[in-house]
Order: sequence, then C-alpha cells, then structure tokens
Amino acid sequence: MFLKSVAALCILLASFALFNEYVTKNILKLPRPSYTFVAEQSGINFKMNALYDLNEQDRKQLLRCIIDSQSEKFSNIDSKVLNHWVAESGYSFPSGHSFNAFLLSFIMAFSMHHSKNKTARLLYVLPFIWAFMVGISRVAIGAHTPLDVSFGAAMGLFTAVIFLYFDNTKKLILPAKSKI
Repeated sequence: MFLKSVAALCILLASFALFNEYVTKNILKLPRPSYTFVAEQSGINFKMNALYDLNEQDRKQLLRCIIDSQSEKFSNIDSKVLNHWVAESGYSFPSGHSFNAFLLSFIMAFSMHHSKNKTARLLYVLPFIWAFMVGISRVAIGAHTPLDVSFGAAMGLFTAVIFLYFDNTKKLILPAKSKI
C-alpha cells in the first residue's frame, strides 16, 4: 500500500513538473526576478525575450559572465544564491517548488489528521509550515515572485483536493478500515 501511494504521488509530481516546465512556463514566458535584478544591477540594457531566446547553456553562460565581470555589484549576495540564479535558467511562473510542497503538505496533513496516532493528529499542521517555508525561500532567493509562489501553492492545493476527492486515490493515503 505504501509503495502504491509513493508511486501515485511520484507520477503526479512528475507529470505536473513536466507539464509546468515545458508547457505552462513556455506559454506564459514570465522572466525570473533574479534575471531582472541582474539586468538592472549590471546596467546592461537587454531585453528579457532576447535572453530567453538563447539556449539554456548560453543563457547560463551569459548570466555567469555578467555576474563575474561586475562582481562588486553583486558582492552583497551570497555566492550560493548567485549560483542558483545561474542554474535556474527557465521561466518563473508558476513555481513548481511551491506546487510540489503544497501538494505534498496537504496530502501528508490529510493523512496525519486521519491517523489513529494521536500525536500525528495533533501535528498535522507541520507539513503546511514546511510548505510555507519552501514558498518563502523561493521568494527570498529571488527565484520567484510572490505571485509565482502563490499560484503554484494554489495549484498544488487544488490538485491535492482533487486527488483526495476520489475514493480510489484516497485509499492510497488512508489506512484501510478494519472490518469488525
């Protein structure tokens, strides 16, 4: 039963991730806030469309070159954050991290809330705190805007509600009731 649950969630997450990355983001084409920040700080006047017209490797290389050549303008930003900006080379909207975090947190909280374990029932809010922190971190490092994160979170919650609405998928999460 546990393996079925994990497999179903993995398929759901992978399906959304692929759809989000290759369909949704490419239709909406909203640039990452980190890219806008790099352009503003560097003083280089380039159109975001032109940046995204580059292939992924060239886009990463250009961003790395801009950041490295003007390191004094980015000296107050941790190198790990700068590296993340370069690595996250796709469009911004919606946040896939927030989608996944809120989808998983809702399913985990639902399972905990319906658990026979009293401690688990009391702690069912913890997954939501974790998901909220994931969303906050995505905004804090400049990978997403609050709208990106909010929309991703809403989509994750909506998908979780749909997932748990049907008895067949709900059975994957909840333990079977004993027939006494």
